[in-house]
Amino acid sequence: MGTKQFDNYADLITFTRASGATYLDSDGVLKTASTNIPRIEYDADGNRLGLLVEEQRTNLLTYSEEFDNAYWTKSNSSITANTIVAPDGTLTGEKTVESGSNAAHYLFNTGGLAVSANTYIGSVFAKAGERSRLVMGLWNSSLANYQLVQFDLTNGTIIQEAVAGIGNIVSVGNGWYRCSVKRSLGSVTTFLSFGPHPNANIAGSLTGQFSNAAYQGDGYSGIYIWGAQLEVGAFPTSYIPTSGSTATRAADVATIPTSAFGYNASEGTVVVDFEAAETGTNNTALAFSNTVSGSFTDQILIWNAANSNGYVLANGVTQAQFGNPTDQNGQVKISFAFKKNDFAISYDGNSVVTDTSGIMPSNIEVMKIGDWTNSGQRRILNGTIKSIKYYPRRLTNAQLQELTQ
Repeated sequence: MGTKQFDNYADLITFTRASGATYLDSDGVLKTASTNIPRIEYDADGNRLGLLVEEQRTNLLTYSEEFDNAYWTKSNSSITANTIVAPDGTLTGEKTVESGSNAAHYLFNTGGLAVSANTYIGSVFAKAGERSRLVMGLWNSSLANYQLVQFDLTNGTIIQEAVAGIGNIVSVGNGWYRCSVKRSLGSVTTFLSFGPHPNANIAGSLTGQFSNAAYQGDGYSGIYIWGAQLEVGAFPTSYIPTSGSTATRAADVATIPTSAFGYNASEGTVVVDFEAAETGTNNTALAFSNTVSGSFTDQILIWNAANSNGYVLANGVTQAQFGNPTDQNGQVKISFAFKKNDFAISYDGNSVVTDTSGIMPSNIEVMKIGDWTNSGQRRILNGTIKSIKYYPRRLTNAQLQELTQ
């Protein structure tokens, strides 16, 4: 038997998602896939990242693109609507223009949002205009503790951030960047703010009020903006457009019945090339399971987890568990071999780690891609899977290491 890869997913993978969803296509344009249509994501340079698998998320902002709407309060600034081609290829990109005042120049969601205690991530697509920097922050009704981040929209870097690790910037092509800031919040009214800044660092505390980002405006300079989002989570997911109400993107579900590719219940090897949105949170790359919905009795898992890369469970008892030797950041390739009393794993060309005790699960019915479910728990990859290769035999340790190089 040979290998199966999802390049021809339509005749192999059962895929569902109960909503449309956006993705960056190979031509560098942000597109929308219809309900139940998989998304193959690319980076800004046109490199294929793979199948995008994400959990359900909601954009809490009700006007994500119409910044001239009263939903957005303009502080010492104004909006020029529909003035530049946006990341989705339409003429909907807008410009936020600074006033001539010596003040902070920004906009924020009018009235704020009443949120419950959680971690939130705010994001916006931005492009340099006369100003090349974006200042962004999440704050509450007390106007304190903004935790600002300053982004360089020319070089695609973070210049300053109030707390290390709260900001992120990713190129989406054509000079556009998706900038984000995260913050843990209590049950408070929350605002997302962003605005232009000149080529200079913020004078004063980045955890103070937005007024710390004040500068002398000229009345015509600014930056381009599009696609704002505020969602519950520690990292941004794919853009969810809104126009008058919140919107929810459903979770991606991709499965293959093991009968479709000749699964060998006695032994096997799987090699997965993937990238998760964040590390150390049990992001599932692949799960062989006894059911689609998940009863955690028979499983073979590849995780991007804080304490485990590979995991085997039979009859509800752990048979093999391989720890994570390093923080897996970026694209990761893992090979996992399984056979009675003969389990082994390797990643990114590193030495093979083995376990010589344990039985094989006997009731594997489905391969779940980027998803694991167990009695109401769910751990989705929130990332991309570039390739999956399955071999119905236990490959040698040398082969395991070679296949991940």
